[in-house]
Amino acid sequence: MEISSIRSNRSDIQMVETEYDHVRPIDDDEHVSEAVIRAVAAVSGRSPLALSPLQDFVDVDALDLLFASSTVVEELRFTYAGYNVLVEPARVHVRQERR
Repeated sequence: MEISSIRSNRSDIQMVETEYDHVRPIDDDEHVSEAVIRAVAAVSGRSPLALSPLQDFVDVDALDLLFASSTVVEELRFTYAGYNVLVEPARVHVRQERR
């Protein structure tokens, strides 16, 4: 897992969005881990139940806790089921892993 930051400059945010195949907001009543699974399912065209368990790629409890309780973390990047995932406090970005 790699934790990095993103500049608050609006043009940087737009550039990040264009690098990804899918951007999905995280609902107020939704765990971040659920949003990641749903976003990857939408991009892959598979059911969330057909995906590999997210727990095999990232500590799900830590992921949910990190974004539920932190205002310091701006983003988290990791690979899940063949997709690059960028999680921000309000949204999940997904793109197919480039090899």
